[in-house]
Amino acid sequence: MKIKSFFGNYFGEMYVIVALRGNQTAVNQLATSLVCLLQQ
Repeated sequence: MKIKSFFGNYFGEMYVIVALRGNQTAVNQLATSLVCLLQQ
């Protein structure tokens, strides 16, 4: 599935960014964006 691959790559990259920054705000933004994507 292309969609599954896309999400895997997208969130994989986001996870690395969040982990490197160690920023709680970034984690919250990532969670919010995920919810928005699921609601579309």
